[in-house]
Amino acid sequence: MPSVPDEVVVISAERGNLSHDQQLAAGARIVLLGQDVIRLVLHHLCLLDCITVSHVCVYWRCLAVGDPFLWTELNGNPAVIPVLWARSGAVPIHATLRIDEKTSAEVSTCLRENVSRFKGLAVIMRTWDNASSIAWTELLRLICQPVPYLKRLHLESPSQGGEFPVFPPAAFRFPNSAFGLYELSIMNMRVTDFTRLPPTLTSFAYDYSPGGVVTFTLRDLDIIMQTCPALQELWVSVDGFHLSPPEFDAAGTPPITLKRLSLGYGSFFGILRTLEYLGHAGFEHLDVYDDLDFPVHAILRDFQAKDIVVYRPTWSYGQCDVLASDSTDRTRCVRATTLQNISGYPRLWESITALTLCGDLVKPLNHPPPTVIHLERLVLFYHRGTVRRTLETIEPWRQGSDPWCCPKLRALEFALAAGSSYMQLQPITLLGEALLRFVSEELSSANLTRVLVRGPANGWRVQTTPEQSASYPFSLESDHTAYEVRSAPGTGFEGFHRDE
Repeated sequence: MPSVPDEVVVISAERGNLSHDQQLAAGARIVLLGQDVIRLVLHHLCLLDCITVSHVCVYWRCLAVGDPFLWTELNGNPAVIPVLWARSGAVPIHATLRIDEKTSAEVSTCLRENVSRFKGLAVIMRTWDNASSIAWTELLRLICQPVPYLKRLHLESPSQGGEFPVFPPAAFRFPNSAFGLYELSIMNMRVTDFTRLPPTLTSFAYDYSPGGVVTFTLRDLDIIMQTCPALQELWVSVDGFHLSPPEFDAAGTPPITLKRLSLGYGSFFGILRTLEYLGHAGFEHLDVYDDLDFPVHAILRDFQAKDIVVYRPTWSYGQCDVLASDSTDRTRCVRATTLQNISGYPRLWESITALTLCGDLVKPLNHPPPTVIHLERLVLFYHRGTVRRTLETIEPWRQGSDPWCCPKLRALEFALAAGSSYMQLQPITLLGEALLRFVSEELSSANLTRVLVRGPANGWRVQTTPEQSASYPFSLESDHTAYEVRSAPGTGFEGFHRDE
């Protein structure tokens, strides 16, 4: 065994006596990790992994169980949460609790005994049974008490069944109870007074869709913006979003602090005027639904994209979702639209270098995308199912139209969309003759040099003959590494944006 160099040091708790610069100056190689470094490593683990390492050995268990800060993110079975809370000592905690008939008692006890310690709290009610309703009522009562550490609050009641509860206006009546609260999401609940929102909010999500009733007006939106001057992210999904011209005339000038706006599916009368009112051109991210009566796709008219992804929504026949991003990574997502709607916006297409199309749209596009003179990379991604299938034709758009004009296209990729881990997915067979026909006919204007088939080894099966391979005017390659298509946000609220 080689001798240990003189500059090697043993890192232990005593190293804390050295400054960071002194430690860097030592230039030491690490041969033994002390308790402080092991704890730093453990702090990068999720809750499930923390539980796992606490069972590795007595030494690691002592370190894990004895560190209260490892047990501040509590998300799981409410029956074991009291044990984890005991390990967290007296430090503030983040908790995600799910209320149903079996867990309502445990959740009520946890809330009642620890409400003053919450730094982050998410409570999700699954059913409207009597026991759950009692626990939910107690929750609404408890959050009306001072919660000094609370920074994030997420409340979600069932989307169907029973009556929609009302968010208690008294929740933020205490001057210190909402001090520092910066994230608030209220799902399937009614807010009767938006002036009670904490002024410290930077992110707010609101979902209230009772069905066929106007539930949101420009006055409500204006109150939110004026009450929360630091608001940077807003997510709203309501059935009735009715904004009339007189309301715009009476509305004040909102603070221009919003960076991200998502408007869920609903009836949005006056939506384009609303986006102008909010100054949407400067947003980092905008997510909206298109509509026959209100052509929201017009927000893409002056957006100069570098990358466009066209998705097949699972809930709509013949429509697609479009996600465009520019050189500064600003994004615009327009749902339930068609490629025809946005084909007439030259500025949107003139600078794109990458285009991703869902290759198995339920209804192929009527024609190819517009001319793209700078496009270098085209990706066709497919969805695997539980039945084997063969691509006898590659038809992202209807064939028979004029060839697509893409003179700088060099690379064509076939990719697999992420599949469900709960299904036994079958491979897709790609026929060499279909590939050659698509390239020679639909991409005849391109100078294609490379075709890449990308995805797990059991995902694609390329069926080609040596003669076909020899005739290809491009190189045919495969890559079994994981491939992630830039995904559009889901149709429901999925949490607030987190900077990397």
